[in-house]
Amino acid sequence: MDEEKVNFKTYKQMFEAFSTALYYDQDRKRYHGISTALIGKKLAEDTGQADPSKLFYTGLIHDLGGVGLDHHIVHIALADQNRRQSFSSSELDQAKSHGPLGAENLEEYEGFNWAIPLMRDHHERYDGSGFPEGKAGIEVPVEADLLGAADMLDIFLCSLAEDHETMTSGQMVDGFGKFLESHGGYREKVRSGILDVAGREQFIEPLFSVQTLERLVEDSIEELSPPGGIYLEGIVQLLGSVIDIKSNYTEVHSDRVASLGERVGKRLGMSEEELSDYRYAAYLHDLGKVGIDRSIITKPESLTDKEYERIKKHPVYSREILSQIEKLGKVAKIAGQHHERYDGTGYPEGLEGDRIELGARIITVVDAWDAMTTDRPYQEALDKDKAIKELKDNAGSQFDPEIVEEFLQVVGA
Repeated sequence: MDEEKVNFKTYKQMFEAFSTALYYDQDRKRYHGISTALIGKKLAEDTGQADPSKLFYTGLIHDLGGVGLDHHIVHIALADQNRRQSFSSSELDQAKSHGPLGAENLEEYEGFNWAIPLMRDHHERYDGSGFPEGKAGIEVPVEADLLGAADMLDIFLCSLAEDHETMTSGQMVDGFGKFLESHGGYREKVRSGILDVAGREQFIEPLFSVQTLERLVEDSIEELSPPGGIYLEGIVQLLGSVIDIKSNYTEVHSDRVASLGERVGKRLGMSEEELSDYRYAAYLHDLGKVGIDRSIITKPESLTDKEYERIKKHPVYSREILSQIEKLGKVAKIAGQHHERYDGTGYPEGLEGDRIELGARIITVVDAWDAMTTDRPYQEALDKDKAIKELKDNAGSQFDPEIVEEFLQVVGA
């Protein structure tokens, strides 16, 4: 495994991409992580109760465990009863536990230990009124208390829509204070600190501007040292786990595509650098699906034309997100081409033959194999012989014939 520790430039680009991925293509919610990060940093600075860099970087990714859920159901304490009834029991369970679920994912990767308690308990409350475990007092880390307050302020700001333009700072504080009465329960210093932040018009107003938010988060990343050392392989796999959380039925799909395809690449004589790019692209090829409604991804019936057009955008989303990380430029290109077809009838660009990156051509074959041989909401798994026949029948049209031949050797066909 590549144990390359990322430098500061790559580190900051990864966190920007990570936060973008978690909230991708969901209107104002796309910036919830960024806003929470900026508020958390400010609150930590003002109160002196935590390291601002920990609040900032955890804020960017704090909803990791809620990937794929509606913004309001992630914050289940804020959802009215009628809205809750529109969600399945599995979605409600994920919503209640999204803090611990995200923390559990972080535990698997070196370098994120500083973020685990903040993410795990950011919906617990000092007075015991939080969820999912109802922790109280010192059971709730002060950093989690601060992050929860920052999260709550941005949720409140999101609820204002255009009304904020006519509100004075006093009205903002009064409104947020009433909001906290039913959703608070923080340490007194945290509560007074977040109310103070809410009343600072010069800080709050820029949070309503997308362009300003993007500049502010870039400035903060430049300013703040990373809280811990993170390895490239680890964050790539963690980004891959975001996809698995979104589509539970594809759990470890990216792992299988990575391991099988890497064996094909070795048979084709790919260099170590090319194999590394392939492995990362395999983990991340479906990253753009975080921007697609879960109801479409997991739909058991045939997709409508409109839904299919939405699905077809995910390679573009994958490329756009990964292009933010300079070191993963080739990976972004491969991930963006994994639904191109060898005969030129694929998407999004209609590339054909060798114009498609070799890594993308490998993913196309291995991805199709895994889809055919794994139970999905829309189909039961095919037996091995039928899957082999599908690959052979589509060699030269959907698939590169040479890659099909080498892949079948890998799986013993």
